[in-house]
Amino acid sequence: MEDEDYLVQLIYYIHANPQLHGFIDDFREYPHSSYQTHLSKLDTRLNRIEVLDLFGSPDGYQKYHLPNRILADLDKFEIEFD
Repeated sequence: MEDEDYLVQLIYYIHANPQLHGFIDDFREYPHSSYQTHLSKLDTRLNRIEVLDLFGSPDGYQKYHLPNRILADLDKFEIEFD
């Protein structure tokens, strides 16, 4: 279960990263993200069903990705380069 929780947080981090670094105001609108593709009905190579199942449902996926989530909690995923 811990691995699934970590994966859910990691997926969120990947989606939120453009907003976290100031590229866009709302990461859900970032055109180079898989966020919208996971919700789409179009063909994709992504494991859409598996990802959405991690969040319980498409609705759970969207709720987890609400913009009021604290982006600062994602520091554990950042890689520092020297």
